[in-house]
Amino acid sequence: MDPETKHKTAFTTPDGNYVWNRMPFGLVDSPYSWQRLIDYVSGNLKWNICLVFLDDILIFAKSFEEHNRRLEHVLQALQNANLTLKPSKCQFGMEEVKYLGHIISTDGILPNPEKLTAVREFPTPTKVKD
Repeated sequence: MDPETKHKTAFTTPDGNYVWNRMPFGLVDSPYSWQRLIDYVSGNLKWNICLVFLDDILIFAKSFEEHNRRLEHVLQALQNANLTLKPSKCQFGMEEVKYLGHIISTDGILPNPEKLTAVREFPTPTKVKD
């Protein structure tokens, strides 16, 4: 969090006063603030070499070599903004990914079957009020 605004997250406990150093879950504007930041950081990379939605960054390319070049650009942009990644949450060089309820691969974009199951199993209305 930006040092000039983290005072807005201050809270008091019996053990003392604290402020968050990272954006906590539950702040009303957290998703909006994060999306604005990541949109700014990704700049002209977004829609050209990657898609960005909150903390999901999808880098697309036609070859593994191109993917690696694009990955370097994205990592450099994140580093320039002092943003870090959690390696255990990253996947690199994938030929198929689940992204925002879809499966994206060289075959195209398809709905994620796991999401379709919920729709298929939704109870059929039996009365007008249902």
